[in-house]
Amino acid sequence: MVIVFGRRSYGRVEQHGGEYAQSTFAHVYYMPIIPVSSFWVTQDLGDTARGFSINMSGKSIAAAYLRCWGPIAVIASLASGAIGGYIAAALFAAASAWAWSWRSLRGPHALRKSDFQMLAFGTRCDPERMPAEMREQIKHSLDERWAALDGKRSPDEVAELGAASPREAVLAYGLLRLASIDAPAPARGQAAAAAHRILTGAHDVAQVMDGPYRAADQDVAAAPIFSDVAHAATHASAASQAAAAQLPRTDGRKSRVSGKRIAALLVAMFALGGLYGFAVNASAFAGAQQLSPGELRTSRSGFVAVRCDAMESVGVVGASTSLYACATGTTVLPVVGFKGFATPGTVVEGKLHSMRDGEYIWPDDVRDAPELTGTYLEFSPVRSARHLAIEMLVMAVLLIGGGAWFVVRRRRSQRH
Repeated sequence: MVIVFGRRSYGRVEQHGGEYAQSTFAHVYYMPIIPVSSFWVTQDLGDTARGFSINMSGKSIAAAYLRCWGPIAVIASLASGAIGGYIAAALFAAASAWAWSWRSLRGPHALRKSDFQMLAFGTRCDPERMPAEMREQIKHSLDERWAALDGKRSPDEVAELGAASPREAVLAYGLLRLASIDAPAPARGQAAAAAHRILTGAHDVAQVMDGPYRAADQDVAAAPIFSDVAHAATHASAASQAAAAQLPRTDGRKSRVSGKRIAALLVAMFALGGLYGFAVNASAFAGAQQLSPGELRTSRSGFVAVRCDAMESVGVVGASTSLYACATGTTVLPVVGFKGFATPGTVVEGKLHSMRDGEYIWPDDVRDAPELTGTYLEFSPVRSARHLAIEMLVMAVLLIGGGAWFVVRRRRSQRH
C-alpha cells in the first residue's frame, strides 16, 4: 500500500494586488493534517513563491481545514440519515462556503487599508503578522522618511488635525500602526485609534487646507486628500518602492508560532467537534421508535427500541464489546454492546444497521440466515445519547460564544 504524504501549501486568504497569505501543512493523501508554518506571498511565480514568513495565521489554517475537510464532513453527516445529520451537513456546507469567501480581500475599508499598508510598509501584509525583527526594520525606514518630510508635527497631530499631504498621511499611518503593536500597552489603543482615524479620513479636511499646515502642492490642495488612495500612491510611490526594496524576501518556511492563533484554532476545532457530536446524537430527542419483529429486517435512521424475550451472549467483538442474540418472537436480532449491558425481557435501544453496510463484517451464512434479521442493533441508550448531545451543544456554544466575546473585546480595545 502506497501512502502519499509530505508538505503542501493550503488556505490562501486575503488576496489583493498579487499578495496573499497561505500556510504549509503536513498532509496525508493531499489532505491537510498538521499546520507547520504560514507565509506571506509577495510574488507568485507559479511553481515557487517569493515572500516572507509570518506568524501562524489562524484564518489561513481554518480556511484550509474548512475547504478540504468541510465537504467530507458534509458527506459523513448526510450518511447518518438523521435530521441532526442534515442540520450538521448544512452547517458544514455553509462553513466551507464561507471559508472560500476569505480567498480575496473584500470591502472598501479592507482594500483601503491594504493599499495604505503597501505605501507605508512596501507590502500589503498587516504588520501584526510580521516577525518583530521585520517590524523593527520597517520602523527604522519610516522614521527616516518621516524626518525627511521636515515637518514639525507628530503622527498623533496628523491624525487629530489632518495631513498636509498624502505622503504625510501614509507615513503617519504607518508609524501609528506599528506603535499600536509594539508600543507600551497603555499607548497601543490610542495609537490604533489614531491610525484608524487617518485611514478612514475622520477629520475636517477644510482645516488642513486653510490652516497653518496647508500643503504647498497645488494638486493636493485642489482635491480632498483622502478621497482616493490611488492619488496618494502618486505622491508616495518613490518612498514605498524604496521601503519595499529594504524588506527581506525569502522562500523560508519557518515562522514564530502565535499562542493565541493556535488556541483559536483548537477552540474552532473543538467547537466543530461539539456541533458534529450534537448532530450525530440529536435524533435521540425524538425518542426511540418501538419496532415489531417484522420491522427489524430493514435498517432505518434514528433510535429504535426492541423487546428481547431472550438474550444470549454469542461472542466477543472487541476488548470491551460483545455480540448478543436477541430473540423476539420467531426472529433473532444480533446486538452489539458492552459486556453485560442487558438481561432477558428488557427493551434494548440503539441504532439499527444493515449487515451489508454497517461497521462490522458479517459472514454470508450469517447475513442470509432465515432466522436472523439481516440487520444488527448497535446498543446506545436514548437517555445517554440525549445527555451527550446536550453536552456537545453546550460545549460548542460556550466555545463559540467565548471566542466571539474575546474577538469583540480585542477589537474594541484596539479602537479605543
